[in-house]
Amino acid sequence: MSDGSGSPFFPYSRMFLGIPILYIFYLSILQKYSTNKISLSIFGISILMVFSFKAYSLPNRINYIVKHNTGVVKVFKIKALCKTFDSLAMVLKNTNSEVLVLKTKRDEINYGCPALIEEMNTIHPSYEGRLWVYKNYMFSELNQFLVYSDSILNDPKVVSLGNNYYLIKNEKTTTLEAWYYKK
Repeated sequence: MSDGSGSPFFPYSRMFLGIPILYIFYLSILQKYSTNKISLSIFGISILMVFSFKAYSLPNRINYIVKHNTGVVKVFKIKALCKTFDSLAMVLKNTNSEVLVLKTKRDEINYGCPALIEEMNTIHPSYEGRLWVYKNYMFSELNQFLVYSDSILNDPKVVSLGNNYYLIKNEKTTTLEAWYYKK
């Protein structure tokens, strides 16, 4: 009930879903021991207090989320995201790579790039939700592909392109599954 994050897509405010039930319980107890006028006054004042607190704290919370880019779903400016996607598409084209493989969870790249750039192919094998993409790339033989990883890749077949991007060139054709899950 209290699980959440600073993201508007998975907010902590979900834990307040039980408040109407608590109000009804509270009012039923008050009604038994006081008049309706007092019960409604207390109910109205408490709702006003909660609403005022939420209205006062909301702008600060939104600024914090955007500034620190916290949450399950990150907040990006559309122009910056499109610029990133265009540069990724250019790198894929220049390296003759068919797919960008993500070893770091970056859903904005994995799902955003193919949605905005038709010829862009991405996959994050550990979290891939698009089964058709998983089947298409994990078991296909690839000569080379581009990898995004927050950690340094220690592989003799790796060519670092900078900014956490690596080009994987295989001497012999191998499946992405064999490369990704190798020990």
